[in-house]
Amino acid sequence: MTTRELITALSSMPQDATVSVLFDGELRLDVNVVYESKGGEVVISDYDMVCYSTDSRPKDAPTEDEDRYWSTESDKTNLMDL
Repeated sequence: MTTRELITALSSMPQDATVSVLFDGELRLDVNVVYESKGGEVVISDYDMVCYSTDSRPKDAPTEDEDRYWSTESDKTNLMDL
């Protein structure tokens, strides 16, 4: 699916609905992060997902040689005040 096809499909959906990923027969994660990867693909992800390969990471993320276990951003709304 291309970005254009995704936008077209989403434009007919409820605009305030949560976007989730169906995996192994269940809704496994919510989509909270969207970015263009170093490999040129648009990636959808949830918060705090580990990404191993350089090509799957955002353009500005460190390479796998620089950070072996890079993760997508954290949900800052659920952090406790320290």
